Amino acid sequence: MLTHSKVDILKFASKDGAYNRMASQFRNTVSSESGALFAPEINRCHLYMSRFGGAHWHMDDKGWRFSTEEEVADKSAIAGTLDHLRFTVALLWDKKEQTIVNNESSEMIWMLNTEFNSVIEPKYRDVDIYLKELRSQIDELNCWIYYTIKNDVYKAGFATKQHLDKLEALLKDNITKDQKNKFLTGVTLDKADIRLYSTLVRFDAVYHQHFKCNIKMLRHDYPYIHDWLRLLYRKISGF
Repeated sequence: MLTHSKVDILKFASKDGAYNRMASQFRNTVSSESGALFAPEINRCHLYMSRFGGAHWHMDDKGWRFSTEEEVADKSAIAGTLDHLRFTVALLWDKKEQTIVNNESSEMIWMLNTEFNSVIEPKYRDVDIYLKELRSQIDELNCWIYYTIKNDVYKAGFATKQHLDKLEALLKDNITKDQKNKFLTGVTLDKADIRLYSTLVRFDAVYHQHFKCNIKMLRHDYPYIHDWLRLLYRKISGF
């Protein structure tokens, strides 16, 4: 049976007590280009992710806490050269090269959107959550979402409320212009919605109670955000 020492998550704060998110350490890419080190192949990659409200319950001082024998073997393979780094989920593991490819979620979403088209069923190849004509708008939204919402739930307090107010206004404005504009950039579900969903779907249950983001709740105080969440969760396969 594997055992792990309890981690003090406050050690991840800076010396002044503020939360400063560590930059993702692994930034390689699965690529369909000829000669790529990490090429798309069936059963080559393994995606580790947390199904819980907060991944820190499964972390130790080096990051994500691997628990099964297979996962420990994977972790042992990288322990020597990468022992000074802390690896977090989501994490893309290459079983062929026995190493971590990437642990930056925004980049993995992009890879899964385009780079595996050659090995998936034809009916899924036309799915595109990063349309060329919307990329500048999606990138702008993603930057704002990351720094003002996804990161602020860890900083907590009034800043989070202010940014949720802006998000509520954005969704309300979209619907007011056209009832079909149910998503962040309008009528199309894209990368911006997917990245925001992973934070807001656990806001009331986790961040509101445990991260001091308790000024307002989405289901009571933000009807447009709540409707957007319900649409994704109840109506769209995959959420």
